[in-house]
Amino acid sequence: MPRSNFLITSGSDIGIRHCFELLTQKNSKIITLSPTFGMVDVYSKIYETRQVRIEYDQNLTLNYKKIYNSINNTVSMIMIANPNSPTGTVIEHQKLLDIIKKANKKNCFVVIDEAYFGFYKSSLLSFIKKFKNLIILRTFSKAFGLAGIRAGFIAANKNLIKKLYAFRPMYEISSITCLTIEEILKNQNIVNKYTSDTLKGKEFLTEQLDKLGLNYYKTYSNFILVDFNTKALVKKIFNGLQKSGILVRKAPNIKACKTCLRFTLGPTV
Repeated sequence: MPRSNFLITSGSDIGIRHCFELLTQKNSKIITLSPTFGMVDVYSKIYETRQVRIEYDQNLTLNYKKIYNSINNTVSMIMIANPNSPTGTVIEHQKLLDIIKKANKKNCFVVIDEAYFGFYKSSLLSFIKKFKNLIILRTFSKAFGLAGIRAGFIAANKNLIKKLYAFRPMYEISSITCLTIEEILKNQNIVNKYTSDTLKGKEFLTEQLDKLGLNYYKTYSNFILVDFNTKALVKKIFNGLQKSGILVRKAPNIKACKTCLRFTLGPTV
């Protein structure tokens, strides 16, 4: 794919910001998942947009029809992380295409944040040639294991990239970051091993959870949501792990995850 279809950014969160800058105005209506990557809500407040939040139910299931039926001529942008964070869930390939097609007819842009691509192989990157309203975001933080270099990219049709380029800071990423990206792209085997080892670590954890009789949600990312059944046990496990030097995150504050903790995995040793 030509370079003119890409714009390097300082992480996918900056890519999200550029999309808000270009595609929305004050009081623009946008469709988002709830919960989703925290910076979506942050930028929505900063740019004073009106969010139509599509929420997950008590089984962590998303009603796709609500997204589809919410698309109309008053919506400026639809932002979907796929896989989503912090739920680890996905919307099927064909359903995403249906959303993009309908949005295209309504002059609405669709931003697909593929930050966790690598752990979930399905991608819509190739469809930027077909749909002028499609924007794909990627990062080097997750599957590449390079969160510290703060790098990502936006992929879209050439005209959109030209417009997005206007919002790019003069000094967005460092020369060290550029060299790191160049080297890692030359050595895809490093990335493949990192993602493979991480998924092996995830498989090992789920096997141990099965032995303990603990429930967990299937995710398509490098993290897993584990259900400890009671809030008291969640607090005890959380505090105990912290004292042991093991950092975990509290799960999203929704009904489906009230008694869950979020464990992020890395490569097996």
